[in-house]
Amino acid sequence: MEKWEPARNVDEPKLPELKLDAKQAQGFMAFFRKLPENTKAVRFFDRREYYTAHGENALFIAKTYYRTTAGVRQLGSGSDCLSSISISRNMLETIIRDLLLKRTEYTVELYEGSGSN
Repeated sequence: MEKWEPARNVDEPKLPELKLDAKQAQGFMAFFRKLPENTKAVRFFDRREYYTAHGENALFIAKTYYRTTAGVRQLGSGSDCLSSISISRNMLETIIRDLLLKRTEYTVELYEGSGSN
């Protein structure tokens, strides 16, 4: 009988990199903090080639859908930083489908940028 072993050194798909310079990050963080608080809303931000989620949403998505927080990055520095995660278009579709069809206690908000950030 042949013995099968799991594949080794197979990398998971790499998350898109969040590309904001310091000024863009500061502007986005100011905008994000002005959004009304809504614990039931999962907010996504369209970055043209990929999407992002921030704050508690970033941690929720990382733990629930990626099953790790390794992809979570911090915008800003010190106590003023904001947790962020990048999401591919395919993964966004999977997450939204799950939120709308299975985790119906959540609402989905999709923001499209008006500038470079």
